[in-house]
Amino acid sequence: MVELKESADDLPLWEWLQELLTRLGPDGMSSEESSIEGIQTVYRVKVLEWRRNIDKELDILDKQRLLDTDIFSPQGSKPVTRIRGDRNTRSERHPVCGLPEALYDKQWLEGQSENYRRMTLCVSQEQFRWFKIAAERRKV
Repeated sequence: MVELKESADDLPLWEWLQELLTRLGPDGMSSEESSIEGIQTVYRVKVLEWRRNIDKELDILDKQRLLDTDIFSPQGSKPVTRIRGDRNTRSERHPVCGLPEALYDKQWLEGQSENYRRMTLCVSQEQFRWFKIAAERRKV
């Protein structure tokens, strides 16, 4: 996506989103449970208690796939509605170690012992600048 946005005004945002996902890696992403609601398949995204809430950022990526039909191939799997929220099932995935503090859920992290944070999680002292994203709504 970033390569295709070379001259876009929002390039820094897309680069930041790419960096966020790269740092979290596959183990920092929630798994999903599928269900049928009406006639549509939906995914209920499991909650990673240890990870900072990035629902808005992930929703932007999901919606971009619907908006940029010229970038994404119509072949392959189709976008499916994802339902995110605190009421969803909790994920059993272990926390990703070595992330900057900004990528962990603040309350969860504060609930861990200093020894666990330092020795097991190895929380990075590196700063990770957080963006607050205001997305423009366009009709699909």
